[in-house]
Amino acid sequence: MHPVKYMPDGKVALSISSLSEARIALDDLKIKKKELQIQKKEISEQMRQIRSSYTDSNLRRMSSIRGGGWVGRVVRTFQTAERDSARYSLAETIKPFEEQRRILEESLISVEKAIFTVAQYLDAYDI
Repeated sequence: MHPVKYMPDGKVALSISSLSEARIALDDLKIKKKELQIQKKEISEQMRQIRSSYTDSNLRRMSSIRGGGWVGRVVRTFQTAERDSARYSLAETIKPFEEQRRILEESLISVEKAIFTVAQYLDAYDI
């Protein structure tokens, strides 16, 4: 039986009964931690690219017109609505990535706690 089990909710279950199993578990946990960190970096990069494209489109947008009486007010209203829509669209585009990153962070915390537990076990019995 493998000393480390990864649950679907991101939790880690350990079943260690010897020093050799603890060493195997520690190596496995370190590999899993690296995998999760890489996945998190990939998601963060995708989010950065989405935000970057939003920023680029924002820079190309002309500033709001000033004055113009009631016509200017109508034009500014449409400009504001367009900008609000763009911000909302950005938030909706990034939302699934933020959820994935949150889940990965929770998994990383579980793996780090398991690494700490195994390290304590090794320190206590490895003389």
